[in-house]
Amino acid sequence: MAPTRVIIEKGEEIVETTFIDCLLDTLGVLDDHNEIPVVVNFQDNCLAISVLSTDRGVFSSGMTTDNPHLESYVAVLKHSHRCPLRELKVKQIPITLEDKHISSGVKIAAAVLVQSSDNFILLTKRPDHMRTYPGAWVPPGGHVEPHESLKEAVGRELTEEIGLELVSNSNNTLKVLGLWEAAYPPILEWGLPNRHHLIVYFNFISNETREQLQQKIKLDPKEVSTSVWLDPFFVTTLLNSTDSATLQNSIPTCEATLVNDAGIQSVRELPSTDLFTFESYEGRIAVGTKFALEEWLKGIENSFKDKTLSHLYQHIELEFRG
Repeated sequence: MAPTRVIIEKGEEIVETTFIDCLLDTLGVLDDHNEIPVVVNFQDNCLAISVLSTDRGVFSSGMTTDNPHLESYVAVLKHSHRCPLRELKVKQIPITLEDKHISSGVKIAAAVLVQSSDNFILLTKRPDHMRTYPGAWVPPGGHVEPHESLKEAVGRELTEEIGLELVSNSNNTLKVLGLWEAAYPPILEWGLPNRHHLIVYFNFISNETREQLQQKIKLDPKEVSTSVWLDPFFVTTLLNSTDSATLQNSIPTCEATLVNDAGIQSVRELPSTDLFTFESYEGRIAVGTKFALEEWLKGIENSFKDKTLSHLYQHIELEFRG
């Protein structure tokens, strides 16, 4: 079966992307901008991206389609302000396409922030033996296989890495948070990029509490070394902390689940500074994960506002009837 591929739709023009193509540049985003709202369509191993036009209507994470095989979403596409693929173009640095990773083009990945019914989200830490992003904190996720839909890839990775099953029904919700263009190494000073991914971040909102979900977690030591549940306050504090001391003063520790090479899990308190947001990727939160967490917090805030307005309207209606 043909490998997955990413194409850019610019009006009537269709651009087949290559490894060295910065996706935002190809979409026509100016050098001093790092994000843009897009429409994403995924079907038959092909992910098509087009700029969201102003006449599309309401901005949302999902679009209705009559095609059962087509996944269609509206979301923000973003990359790092130090995107090495953009810098390759700006600095006119040559790069060959002979390497097997480079010749494979832009790979598609899917990752998911699992959210409990009491509003905790799960992050996992990559083992130090991983070839890319060793020791980084990320949501469960990985490559989309040629035969899979994005949702199927999320479900498979969730089961493989942490032992949870993704059950999408009226009580559970799966939605897109955003898209992140990632290159590795993440900055040119660390070497020429040898990986180029488009990561689709999902948010799976479960009807089970953190404690209920935690009882089902079984970490795969080949993919994960540690997992933590974080609430909105912790995430907000983490993203807004300018140094590790500020974070530690606010939240000294968090409860973490560790797994050894034999697959035996244990629970202990982890210093919160182990998650502090540097861009070193080693023992810290990756920049793409920061983006996903920021989008998740926006959703939490909007949900809170909606509930507050709903309660207010109900109160006004009761007062009016009274």
